[in-house]
Amino acid sequence: MDAAFSPSSSCAGIGCIVRNDIGSWVKGWSSRLFAPNPFVCEILAIREGLRYYAQSLDKCIIASDCLVAVNSILSSAPPCGLYTNIILECRDLLENSHHLKLMFEKRSANEVADALAKFSLKDTTSCNGCFIWDFAPSFVSSLCTTDFVSAIEPLPPDQPP
Repeated sequence: MDAAFSPSSSCAGIGCIVRNDIGSWVKGWSSRLFAPNPFVCEILAIREGLRYYAQSLDKCIIASDCLVAVNSILSSAPPCGLYTNIILECRDLLENSHHLKLMFEKRSANEVADALAKFSLKDTTSCNGCFIWDFAPSFVSSLCTTDFVSAIEPLPPDQPP
């Protein structure tokens, strides 16, 4: 999952890629919605992924490159601020959908989701449009292999996530 934010329009683009166990494209989707700031945008992206996959019976890992958002959702501390209800909903979805897991993923392994989010953000026809791809669109096909290789490479010891 990833998100892109436009401060001038308060719109967010969110992107998701679904891969199988060998890293191949299964499905991708992106949508556009309103968000007050980039952090809420990231939390909304995670929530949409959790909502989408909560109905599935397949095991699924929702990965985000926003460590603060992932930690906020996985924390047991009470949330506060504009995003309290979103975080509580994410926690509820994770608790009640035992086949879902949320984890942090380094940015270099999340370029396809980022490109899908930015694509959706560029679509100015509506602020609630949704795109679904059964095959990798041409604008992300070259990133698919790079993302997968980056996801399986460990971080160097001196490099933060």
